[in-house]
Amino acid sequence: MAEKKSDNKKVLIAESSLTITALLQKELETAGFDVITATDGLTALEKIISDKPDCIAADRILDKLDSRILCDIVKDGMQLYDIPFILFGAENDNCADFHDSCCKADAILYLDAAGAKTIVSKVKQLLSRLLVQSNEYPAAASPAVFAAKALERDKMFYFILNAITDAGMFLDDIDTLAEKMLDVLMSAFQCEAMAIVINEMPTLVYVKGLNNITKEAYEDFKQICIADFRSNITNNMLYNYEIRNFSEDDFAQGSTIKFNSYRCLTLQGNEPLGTIHLASAKPHFFTPEIDRGLQFFNERSSVFWEQSLRMRKANKTESGLRNAFSHFVPKEVIDEILQSETAQSGLGFINEKRKIVILICDIRNFTSISELNKPENIVSFLNGYFSRMVGVIEKHGGSIDKFMGDSIMALFGAPISYEDNVQRALKAALEMNELLADINCDNLIFPEGVELNIGIGIHYGEVIVGNIGCDNKIEYTVIGDSVNLASRLESLTKRYNVRIITSQAVKNELDDSFNLLHIDTVKVKGKSVGVPIYRVDSQPLPENYAKNYNKAMNLYANKAWNLAGEYFQKALEAMPGNHAAAIMLKRCYDFAINPPKNWDGAVLLTTK
Repeated sequence: MAEKKSDNKKVLIAESSLTITALLQKELETAGFDVITATDGLTALEKIISDKPDCIAADRILDKLDSRILCDIVKDGMQLYDIPFILFGAENDNCADFHDSCCKADAILYLDAAGAKTIVSKVKQLLSRLLVQSNEYPAAASPAVFAAKALERDKMFYFILNAITDAGMFLDDIDTLAEKMLDVLMSAFQCEAMAIVINEMPTLVYVKGLNNITKEAYEDFKQICIADFRSNITNNMLYNYEIRNFSEDDFAQGSTIKFNSYRCLTLQGNEPLGTIHLASAKPHFFTPEIDRGLQFFNERSSVFWEQSLRMRKANKTESGLRNAFSHFVPKEVIDEILQSETAQSGLGFINEKRKIVILICDIRNFTSISELNKPENIVSFLNGYFSRMVGVIEKHGGSIDKFMGDSIMALFGAPISYEDNVQRALKAALEMNELLADINCDNLIFPEGVELNIGIGIHYGEVIVGNIGCDNKIEYTVIGDSVNLASRLESLTKRYNVRIITSQAVKNELDDSFNLLHIDTVKVKGKSVGVPIYRVDSQPLPENYAKNYNKAMNLYANKAWNLAGEYFQKALEAMPGNHAAAIMLKRCYDFAINPPKNWDGAVLLTTK
């Protein structure tokens, strides 16, 4: 009488320890399973072929044939994708090598005190998922045959990994990276159409392999890819796309090819990076083996996409900075900012004390000019005026701190400093003065007796430089008493009717190549100490004027009011109408009649 065949599911236990095998076998049989045992990997493979188990549980360490290779042979060599394969080890074993994406096991367990029950529970869980067993065991064959098949399939993973690494050489150019990655997909899977859609602004759509289909089929495929991308990447609300078609040939004419298989995978990094799409004319094209290869490609390529997108974002940021700063700062200054260590910290710059040159330039009588002109004409004029003046400041290494109505505040020494900041500022001021004659004022109406004129104040001193503001608005700027003094010097150009006035601190940094004349010593509003001020000219002043003015200033400082007045008179005769000489002459007459108390050589100014 023939033995009745059992309907119980069969579980193969591959374990070198007879004690552990006995414990597992008892628990599994109690749970209603038939148990097959093997003490090494090679015997386990032979019993898999002969006994055809429904589930396999193998210790992570096996003799003769490693358990991981055994798993590869079962899943790839024998193509038994639906046969659950469990790897297990002691709780203190290091099983990290089984947790990468190449491990084909369906479950990895660490056995504790309840280890046998844990495996039984996992066996039940995995088998319950298989409502229909789609695998058929192959006819008996040598284990070497299955090993060879498994190794052959591993070549695909090896090829993909190498090809992805080669493509990764183009991280700095996301378009080229995409083309190389599509080449990898084409070589590995031979689909008729494939696309990679990247979650960027705008959304980047890369397509390849459409040489033998019609344009209509291409459009259908593209729309399907975009629709699936939008379905999978829910944080992308953009509807503008940049399409790159890397196919070499034109679309086929009269082609009847249709897609019968399609896959979409989400390209996942720390956040959704995009989607991968493949389509084939072959029905049932996407076998479990190809799906595993696609998943391997997906996981291994994501790190390269993340790096490329990070570089793209950094390049966009740098480009934006360059574009924003290029209106105010020379290219060389921008390069230094972007390369500096401070550009990598928080808001970009560290607040610090620094000695810099502050240049403030203001248009004279601009309020009265504005009252006579249309706003659009004023704006048009200012745009042209600022562009020309800023160009000069940039040329000499300065940067624009801010525009204040019709005034410009420029810095020499921040954010980038040079050894000759003072000389650069003086040269810029002189060139701005000369440029004034070329400024286009054709569309402006000037009040009677008024023409385009400017005043420039320059001071060299210590300021706080850095990011100043609040949470909602932060500005890179400078603050301090030196800024206020530069503003006062600019205002004094009106009093003395000169274009450029500098402080003693500026004079101390210059050689004799610059034409400076000490015109007064003043205590500006808010200052208790006298500040010697100097007019600056591009050409030397008349010798008689400069010689007599200097003698007069020395006598004036030493309270020789009458004699000083005589020399100021001679200076005025050398340059008739000179405001500075006229002011000083009148002051000497006043002081001769009513001498100031506690004279220190400086006159107090009560207005700005």
